[in-house]
Amino acid sequence: IFTLIFVSKVLFFYTLHVFNLSRELIKLGCEVHVFTSAGKNSKARFFDNGGRLIVHRINASLGIQTKDYLVKKNLSRMTFDTKVVNEIIKEHKNSPFDLVHSHITYNGALMAKQLLNIRWVHTIHLVQKARLKFMSLEERKFLKVSKWQESALSCADSVITVSETLKELVVKTHNLDESKVFAIPNGVDRGIYVEPGEGDYGKRVLYIGRFSMEKGIEFLPEIIDGTLSK
Repeated sequence: IFTLIFVSKVLFFYTLHVFNLSRELIKLGCEVHVFTSAGKNSKARFFDNGGRLIVHRINASLGIQTKDYLVKKNLSRMTFDTKVVNEIIKEHKNSPFDLVHSHITYNGALMAKQLLNIRWVHTIHLVQKARLKFMSLEERKFLKVSKWQESALSCADSVITVSETLKELVVKTHNLDESKVFAIPNGVDRGIYVEPGEGDYGKRVLYIGRFSMEKGIEFLPEIIDGTLSK
């Protein structure tokens, strides 16, 4: 089975998500190719498992100078999408892909599906409309671009969401056929995370997530104080 994982490396979470997914697919006998963004001097690398995991590092640099982070982020994603399709076509000629699985970006996977007739699965972690009230004025300038990109979801063969709530939102906002949308929560490796043994560990509060408004980070001091005082 020849399988492709397609991802733009924006946050460490997604990189880890794809790494673990790739590892489990290899156990099932798949050959996995990961396409991710990297610097101009990076090259494709073979990882363990007998060379069945191949990482292709795509240079998505813009070639222009800009201090606007949001402009740079949006343009680099589009650049990545275009360049990665060229690499997919090259690999597909050598040995056809059975599946394209994308995260974050949509258009590269859409083009691969249309040009090469490969089945396409997309994992969606959030919907831009859902975080609209948390966006800065600068972010809202690119809302139309985000909506245009998200509209490509209607062409996917299947869509994965990380929760039932997100599934309901995706079906509603994108007018998708519910039968092709699947809620699959993020997994936990029980070999790493185990139940604590006996003993008094006291009261502790753990936060996992990035420091941004939509995560409710500003409520943490109140939550911690309230938890530790009871």
